[in-house]
Amino acid sequence: MNTFAHAASEKSSDVRKRRGRRRLRHVSCASYIPVRPAASHGCTSCETVGDSLSSQRLVRAILGALLAIIMAVAMTPIVPAERAYAYVDAGQTVTDNATQFKFYTMTSGSSAYGDIVYSSDLAGEHPIAAAAAGEVVYMHVTPTQGYTLTDAYDCIRVSFAGMKEATLDPHLDSPIVKDATNLFHFTMPDCYALLGNSAADQAAAGSIYAIVTPTYIPRTGTSYTITSQAGTGGTIQNLPTSGYPEDDITFSVVPQTNYAVDSVSVAGDDVGAIECGVNAVGLYEFSMPADNVTVTATFKSNATRQIDPPSPNSLTYNGAAQVGMSSGTGYTLSAPAGVMPQATISGGDAIGTNAGTYPVTATLSSGFSWSDGTSAAKSLSFTISPADISSCTTTLASSYTLEEAQAAAAHAPQLTYTTGTGTPLAVPTSDFTVTYTTNNGAVQSTTFPTTPGSYTAVFVADNIQGATGNFKGIKQVNFTVAETPPTMYNVRLAAVSYGTIQASPVVAAEGATITVDAQPYENYKVTSVTYTDSTGTHQVTETAGAWSFGMPASDVTVGATFELDSAPVDEPKTAQVPIAVRDLVYNGKAQIGVSAGEGYHLWADVDQAHYVTDPSSGSAGSSTPSANATLTFDDAGNATAVNAGSYTLVAELDEGYVWAGQAGAAATAAKELTFTVSPRDIGLCTMATIAPQTYAGSAVTPTVSITDGALGALGEGDFELSYAGNNTVGTATVTATGEGNYTGTLKGQFQIVSAGEYDSTPVALHRLYNPNSGEHFYTADPHEAAEVEAAGWTYEGIGWTAPTSSATPVYRLYDATAGEHFYTTSTADRDAYIAAGCNDEGIGWYSDDAHGVEVLCQVNPNADVGAFNYTVSQTENDYLLSIGWRAGASVWYALAPS
Repeated sequence: MNTFAHAASEKSSDVRKRRGRRRLRHVSCASYIPVRPAASHGCTSCETVGDSLSSQRLVRAILGALLAIIMAVAMTPIVPAERAYAYVDAGQTVTDNATQFKFYTMTSGSSAYGDIVYSSDLAGEHPIAAAAAGEVVYMHVTPTQGYTLTDAYDCIRVSFAGMKEATLDPHLDSPIVKDATNLFHFTMPDCYALLGNSAADQAAAGSIYAIVTPTYIPRTGTSYTITSQAGTGGTIQNLPTSGYPEDDITFSVVPQTNYAVDSVSVAGDDVGAIECGVNAVGLYEFSMPADNVTVTATFKSNATRQIDPPSPNSLTYNGAAQVGMSSGTGYTLSAPAGVMPQATISGGDAIGTNAGTYPVTATLSSGFSWSDGTSAAKSLSFTISPADISSCTTTLASSYTLEEAQAAAAHAPQLTYTTGTGTPLAVPTSDFTVTYTTNNGAVQSTTFPTTPGSYTAVFVADNIQGATGNFKGIKQVNFTVAETPPTMYNVRLAAVSYGTIQASPVVAAEGATITVDAQPYENYKVTSVTYTDSTGTHQVTETAGAWSFGMPASDVTVGATFELDSAPVDEPKTAQVPIAVRDLVYNGKAQIGVSAGEGYHLWADVDQAHYVTDPSSGSAGSSTPSANATLTFDDAGNATAVNAGSYTLVAELDEGYVWAGQAGAAATAAKELTFTVSPRDIGLCTMATIAPQTYAGSAVTPTVSITDGALGALGEGDFELSYAGNNTVGTATVTATGEGNYTGTLKGQFQIVSAGEYDSTPVALHRLYNPNSGEHFYTADPHEAAEVEAAGWTYEGIGWTAPTSSATPVYRLYDATAGEHFYTTSTADRDAYIAAGCNDEGIGWYSDDAHGVEVLCQVNPNADVGAFNYTVSQTENDYLLSIGWRAGASVWYALAPS
C-alpha cells in the first residue's frame, strides 16, 4: 500500500503528519502543455538525480547560464542585499527592491489519463496550489483507472515560465525526484517583484508556473468490482466501482452530524481481509487484489449532540404578539430580568409585541453542546422593527371645499397601518406629528389649512417624545382646498303663442339676474312675463321694455302671454311671423318641438295623410302610425313628441302672412322642420342594491332595478345589461348601457357567495356596557345578554342587525387575564390572539357581504381595557371622536334597514 511517505526528508514526513486528514486540491492544466510522445515510453529527460543532462537540456542550461549572467549584470542595482519575503497586497505598488513574492502559483500539465495532487513541507501555512521560494513541493501522481505511468519515468521535468520581463532566477529547468510510490518532489525557485508594478500587474506578469507533464499508458489485464456497505450514521464516498490488481484505491468515509467513524474494513471474496489505512490527506486507501472486494464502514453516535444556537426571526411590528426566537431540541430559552424590553416565554418560544431589541438567553439541555464546541449559555437577542408609516393609509382626502376643510380642522388626521396579514392597525396619534406645507414648501402650520391652496401633509413618526416606538418613517399626502362651487340651476322656456321668449343665462346660481326677452308677433303685445319655481308662479316686473328677476334656489320655467293690440282687425294682414325649432331631452312627457302660432299652421305627412290643425278653430286631427307615429299635435296645434328621436313636419303660412326675416319666395314658401328629442343620461339614475347571489357553477346574472329620480323606474327597453367577474365567488360588476330613451352607462356591484354561505335573515346584536371596566360587549344570543346584564352590566339595546350567515364570520375571543373581548374577521388575527393566550369563543356573528351598513369603530387611546367601541350611529361616532377617541378601522358590516 502506498501512503505518500517520503523517506528522503524527515522534515517533510513530520509536516505530513501535522497535516493529518486535510484533503488536497486536484489541479489540472492539460491545456498549458501537451504530453510529448516518446519512444521507449517517452521520458527524454534525466533518469536519476545524478544523470547527465541530455543535449537539449545542455543547450537550455547554457542559454540559461548566459541569460543569468546578462540578467545578473542588468539587475545588479535592484537586487537587495537581504531578501525580504512578503506578499504584494491589493492596491500596493512596489517602490523598492526589498519586496519579493513569497508564493508562486502552481498548475499541473496532467491529461485525461491521470491527476496530480500537491503537498509541501509548509502545508497549512498557505494554499496548497502555491509554494514559497525555497520550499520543497511534493506531487503525488495518480493515473486514471486503466492507466499507469511508464516505467521509464524515474524523473519528471518542471519548467518555469510566464514572465514578461527576465527577472526570474535563471533556472530554465529544475529536476524532479521520483520515488517508487509515484511521489515526486522539487525545490521552488524564487524571483523578485517588478519595481513600479501593482499587485494586479505582479499577478499577471510575475507568476511562476510548475508544469508537470507525466505520461501514461493504458492498463492491461482484468479489473475487479468494488462494492460498499455503509451502516447507519454515515456514507462511503468517492469509491470507484472497479480496479486493477495493485491499484491504489482511495475513498472517503463521512459520518453524519453527531456520529463518528467506528470501523472501516476491506475484504475480498476469495482472499479475505485486506489491509486498509488512512493516507496523508485523510483518505482511506488500500491496494487492489486480484479479487472482487467489499468496503464496509460502521458508525457510532457521539456522546454529546452538537446543535446550532437558535436564530432570531425577522419581524416587523404588527400590533400582535410575535415569536422572535423559536424553541427547539437541546436548549431552553429565558428572558433576562430587569432588561427592557423583556420577552415573554410561552410554549418555549420567546415572544415580543412592541418594537425593540429583546435579549434572550439560550441554555443547553443535558447531553447537548453548541456547534462551536462550547456549552455555556448564550446571550442572544431578536428585534421587532418599527412599522413604516409611509405605507399607511390616511383619513385625508385628495381635495376639500372650504366648508369641508373647516370641518376637518376640528379633527386630527388618522393613520392606519395594514399588517402583512391584512389586519389594519390604527397608529396612535402620539406616535406621529403632522405639519402642513404650502405648494412652495413653506411651513403653513400644525393645524389643518382652511384657506384655498395646494398643500402637503407631512406625517413624521421618528424620534417623537413619548411615542411607543412601534412606528417610524415619513408619509406625505398632497391635497387641495378650494372654494365651494355654487349650485347651478336651469332656466327653461315654456311654450307660448303669438310671440317668442328668450332667457339669459339659461344656467345660473342662486341670486343671479335672469333677463327675459319677450317679443310679440305683429299686431300683438306682451301682457305678462312669469317664472315658475318650486314655490309657485311669480310675475316678472318690466323695466323700460325689459324683464328680469333674481334666480331662486331651484330650476325655473319662464313663460309669457300675448294678446292683440289696439290696431284695427280689418286691416290687411301682411304681418311677419317667426317660427322656431326646439331641441329637447327626453323627460317622459310630451314636449313641444315646434309651437303653433298665428299666421301659419303645422302638419305632418304620415302614410300620405296630411294632419292639419287650424288654430282658429281649435280642432285637432289624427293619423295612422308610421315613421312619425310618435309625432303628435296637442289641442293648441303645437307639434309634440315623447320618446327620443328626430321628428319632421311642415309649416305653411296662412293668407296675408310672411315668414319673418325671409325675402322673395322663401318668405312665403312652406318650411320643412325637424326637431330632436335627445336620450336622457342613464348615469343620472340609481341602481338598486343587488342582494348577494349564490354561486351554482355557472354565470350569475341577477335582475337589476334602475330608477330615474325624476321619471321613476326604467323599463327593459331602456337599457341593456352586461356582467364581469360573475363566474366565480367574489365581487361581480354589472353595467347598464342606455338604449332608446337613455344613453350612457351606469355601473353597480354585487357579491357572489358559495351555496349556503349567505342568509340575510336578520339577527339582533345586543350591546352591553361594563361601568367598572369601560368595556362594551356584543352578543347575538339574547340569553347570554340577559346573563351578562344580571351580572351587573348595563344593557344598551340592539347595536345593529347581522345576517344569519355569510361568507364573512366575525370571530370572538376572550383575554381572561385582562378580562376583555376581541372581535375580528381575520383568521390570522384570531390565531395570533389564541397564540397569545386568548380563549377562542368561536363565531360571534356574521358580516353582511352585501355591505349594507358599515359598523364604525372608535378607539380610546387612554384605555387599557375597553378601548374599542362599535356602532352604526354616525352621531355616536362623531361625538366620541370629538372628545378624544380615534377612528379605528371598520372591518365588518350590518344589514341595511329594510
